[in-house]
Amino acid sequence: MHDLSLHQVTARDAHPREIISTANALGCQHVCLFTQGFGDTFPFHVVQDHEVSELKRLMDGLGISTLATTSFPMTPTLTANAYAASLDRSEQLGSKVANVRFLDNDQSRIADNFARLAELAGSHGIELSIEFTGFRQTRALGQALDVIRHAGRGKISLDPLHVMRTGTSIAELRGLDPRLIGYVQFCDGPLEATAESYAREGGADRLPPGEGEFPLVELLALVPQGMPISLEVPQEPAMLLGVSVLERCRRAVDGMRRVIELSDLNSDSESAPV
Repeated sequence: MHDLSLHQVTARDAHPREIISTANALGCQHVCLFTQGFGDTFPFHVVQDHEVSELKRLMDGLGISTLATTSFPMTPTLTANAYAASLDRSEQLGSKVANVRFLDNDQSRIADNFARLAELAGSHGIELSIEFTGFRQTRALGQALDVIRHAGRGKISLDPLHVMRTGTSIAELRGLDPRLIGYVQFCDGPLEATAESYAREGGADRLPPGEGEFPLVELLALVPQGMPISLEVPQEPAMLLGVSVLERCRRAVDGMRRVIELSDLNSDSESAPV
């Protein structure tokens, strides 16, 4: 069975306090929060220093924990030290994972910067997990693995959106050592996309699990047993129509539970004697 985590981007108009209380109302065990901003294309609330104690008390009182914090984009100009305050907030919130994305085309520089950031994160008790991305970038997973080998630390983030849009095959993922999967976030979407639609999907427009065409049952089979699953399902069209934070999050949570049930039924049928 997999615990569920409610990612802040699922309702980016909600304050982290509301994300935490909504996670509790929907029976989620964890949340994923932003401690680092990465631009104003899709605005959201970034946890500030003065909010950390209040949010931690709220989570402790509800029995909710921070699964991961995000987002830590690695650009050509940002140094590891630029994330020191964000990682400090992440540690205080109890996060053990920080999600990292590469926004740089220089593989050597990426590898060196990741190694330095991984060392800094490690001093906070946090492991970096790489979200491999890029439209039709079929080498994205391989490049992320090269960076991990160079640094001697780090894990892979598994996200169906990026698996599908990079063109990473299920067969390639099956060949991945499960111990290298450090963080999992689920959503759904159409099989076909363009580079332009992909840019929007990431932060604004994804489908709840089970409402699209992604092979979620096959992908779920790759997730180590017992690993929590984060729900990263931004639904800007529904938000603009006035659908509440609770209802948008409920769609994501209920959809994931149905996918898990379907996966369990599939596993039972495959293991049943003939």
